Amino acid sequence: MKIAFIGEAVSGFGGMETVIRDVITTFRQQHIYSEMFFFCRNDKMDKGWLEGIKYSCSFSNIRLGFLRRAKHIHALSKWLQDYQPDVVICIDVISCLYAAKARKKSGIDVPVFSWPHFSLDHKKHAEYITCADYHLAISSGIKQQMINRGVPESTINVIFNPVEAKDTVIPGPEEGETATFIYVGRMKFEGQKRVKDLLDGLSQAQGDWKLHVLGDGSDFEKCQAYGRELKIDNRIVWHGWQKHPWEVVRQDIKKVSALLLTSSF
Repeated sequence: MKIAFIGEAVSGFGGMETVIRDVITTFRQQHIYSEMFFFCRNDKMDKGWLEGIKYSCSFSNIRLGFLRRAKHIHALSKWLQDYQPDVVICIDVISCLYAAKARKKSGIDVPVFSWPHFSLDHKKHAEYITCADYHLAISSGIKQQMINRGVPESTINVIFNPVEAKDTVIPGPEEGETATFIYVGRMKFEGQKRVKDLLDGLSQAQGDWKLHVLGDGSDFEKCQAYGRELKIDNRIVWHGWQKHPWEVVRQDIKKVSALLLTSSF
């Protein structure tokens, strides 16, 4: 069996990439072959997470949306003819449109699944989810968002995200020691991650505390600047992106009071 995962280029550092890589690795162990196809504006995507995964890219920086889409659809249709997958899985909503049109253009009779990793209520072109034949929802909330957009409930399966069980316990600080908090995730000042709320909340906290931030993103410097504005930057350690964040927590930070996540969805 051959599976095609398609989607717009990603940063290469997020949880979505980890999930996709783990799923493809699991498929490989079951003798299910997978390849990826990306729609890109440039070649800035970090490809370290794609080690061992075969992938192709369609590049277009055409400003006119309909022309850019036409190029991507043409490239995808040619790729589908060459690869001949048994299943196409779209990792974002715009790819559902591309896949449906490329399938028709290529003449390949293949089912198209959507597998979005973000809330549809906060994504452009969310209506294109209906271009897919079947749907994989990572939460019951996203399932309802699909239904709200006209997707038949019978075509949706809630599969959640895979989690690897660990038996390691990270201890908390002893009484009298500094309260130590960690944030692990993308640096988005507001939007989905709302690091601003985290910093606002800690700026009101009483007593001795320290925050370790593990992650990177487009708002990294903005978040740092806001910490300085709130006069709490001397209590924050910015670790940046870490390939193995929990190893950093276990080996360097050692004791943690709580993991703080302020995501709005």
